[in-house]
Amino acid sequence: TFIVEADGYAWAAHMKRLLQHSCARVSKRKSKKLNRREYANLQKRYRHILTRGQSELPPIPARQNGKRGRIAKSDAHNLWERLKQHETAVLGCACLPQHASPLPGNAAGESRRVLAPGARGRLAYPGTPSRT
Repeated sequence: TFIVEADGYAWAAHMKRLLQHSCARVSKRKSKKLNRREYANLQKRYRHILTRGQSELPPIPARQNGKRGRIAKSDAHNLWERLKQHETAVLGCACLPQHASPLPGNAAGESRRVLAPGARGRLAYPGTPSRT
């Protein structure tokens, strides 16, 4: 929202609209999923918006001699890179196809396990011997 309001990038507005629309469509459904054709269409539109966004972003300045560290990029450029890198997670969050699984097995439940005070180090993971 900030990128759309502050910088006025059209690609960011299109991406926001696409994700909000697809999320609303999925949440209205009983199955909470898109079918394969709809998912492929969404993925195609997502990638098209990112391609247009790349041309809309200003070029990254070249590194100056004697300067160290990362080159500073705009918020819009950082957002574009994150959306490009994490496409599966972004699209999977709103509309997970039937063949995909967000976490394997019981990883979601295991990651939220609360340990009793003093139990740290005594927890045995599956396949490993306990320390007691």
